[in-house]
Amino acid sequence: MRGFRKIKEPHSRFKFASKRVSGLARTRTLACPRLQAYDERGILIADCMKIQLRQISTSSAEATLRGHHVRIDRPVDKGGTDAGPMGGELFLAAIGGCFMSNLLAAVRAREAMVSDVRMEVIGTLANAPARFIAVELYVAADCADPEQLERLVDIADRGCVMMNTLRGKLDVRVQIGVPA
Repeated sequence: MRGFRKIKEPHSRFKFASKRVSGLARTRTLACPRLQAYDERGILIADCMKIQLRQISTSSAEATLRGHHVRIDRPVDKGGTDAGPMGGELFLAAIGGCFMSNLLAAVRAREAMVSDVRMEVIGTLANAPARFIAVELYVAADCADPEQLERLVDIADRGCVMMNTLRGKLDVRVQIGVPA
């Protein structure tokens, strides 16, 4: 078919379509245990993550991520039992956790003299429909060289899957220091 090319598929029961756009193959996956897409040079351009959720009670669910289990619930004032964080709180934690892991990897790879890294993630909500309209990340750390910390934060920002996903779709800002 014109505009389509075969992409490595690890399991035949998972259907997908790929369309060539600007020299790259784009992949749409219905389900993906570990679907990987490569460009014509053999460079990996798409991979996949998958989690499972199951109902635990009338208001809570449990997410399974690799071997980890996280309970998700609503606060009592929103009809839940407060057995775990809400999905929106986990969304903010995912952004902060992704950014933090990239920042710590950059610090470790460069053997930078940075310690006691702390972050605060603040999401601004809008109503009708309920959604985040902005996310601010505040990064603080013990570091003798503020310019080095700025470079490391920039590296983490470019490497973070969550930031790359949200950039251009949501007002996302990263600042060094604590919120005012």
